[in-house]
Amino acid sequence: MHHPLFLNNAQEPDVDFDWAPSPSNQRSGYWTVPIERRLPVVNLLREANVKTVFAGHWHRNHQASDNGLDVVVTSALGLPLGDDPSGYRVVNVSEQLLSHRFQAL
Repeated sequence: MHHPLFLNNAQEPDVDFDWAPSPSNQRSGYWTVPIERRLPVVNLLREANVKTVFAGHWHRNHQASDNGLDVVVTSALGLPLGDDPSGYRVVNVSEQLLSHRFQAL
């Protein structure tokens, strides 16, 4: 998905974190899916036994986990924010394992 479901946990309110402030012209919690949309999606993912969701939008590398659901955010290829370099994420999926790594350019 484009927007991360959450940056800290699924129940986080639509507020900014000191380490993830929203742009001045956007709503608080701009980097994530708003909670009223997030919680139904999180519930569906859990019912389907989804363990990992990959996202972008924040243009930084970040991982968060909530009750067995991992959100992996990948930095941007063209306009990374913060200290993360340009790059992409390589994801390997098998019947037994899902692994991923960030590949800087």
